[in-house]
Amino acid sequence: MIDRLLVFSNPQVQKLLKEDFIPVAADDWYQRRRKDSEGEFFRKVADQGPRSSGGTRQGHYVFTPGGTLLGYNNNRGPDRRLKMMRDSLKKWEELPREARSAVVRERGKIDERYVRTLPDDVQVIKVYTR
Repeated sequence: MIDRLLVFSNPQVQKLLKEDFIPVAADDWYQRRRKDSEGEFFRKVADQGPRSSGGTRQGHYVFTPGGTLLGYNNNRGPDRRLKMMRDSLKKWEELPREARSAVVRERGKIDERYVRTLPDDVQVIKVYTR
């Protein structure tokens, strides 16, 4: 939650995210345990960073569609996050065109233990209270 206050409320961070990045949110606990192509991709990216020991891989990653890590940060300071984002963007711009895209393959078998879905007979009700 503090990230939202310190980092994601920063207008410069918001501008970069809106104009130059495709934000993705994933649950580290689930992703690092998955035994499918999505889990493999997550680990491929995360293992290039400083948290490749097998434990938590929590943090903010900038990576190519093919899974090349361009930047990592788990600091809540907006200045450090901005530097990481700008450095990553510079690395992105230096990449050859073919490294900026990826072939979309079949997902293959999904590890259903880590995919949260509701049963067909369940209805979601949103409640707002004051």
